[in-house]
Amino acid sequence: MRLLTAISVASLVVSIAAVVLVLGLYAELDKSGSDTPTSDVPLLDEKTVANITDRFVYERDVSLPLWVSSCGDLSENLFQAEYVGKDIWVVKLERYEEACTFTVHDKGAHVILPK
Repeated sequence: MRLLTAISVASLVVSIAAVVLVLGLYAELDKSGSDTPTSDVPLLDEKTVANITDRFVYERDVSLPLWVSSCGDLSENLFQAEYVGKDIWVVKLERYEEACTFTVHDKGAHVILPK
């Protein structure tokens, strides 16, 4: 009976030591993870965003608001994309920056429609 009690106590001690070790490693992992800054790296590149915008304008030309007509012939213009952060790209037509600006969501890879 004493042997069984000794084995049970030893087993309990090993289990407690394992739990303490796991909790210590988890706390260290949590502590090291909070120090690293999250990088705001876009998934798309400028050319891809420009192509998404070009396709959007081409496919939905009829249903876009009237201000798009001030952009002229879109096939003659080049889209310029700039990543502004937080998953947002701003896309402008080279010659019509004010009237023809589009916003593209980086992770969703789609043009954000104004409300």
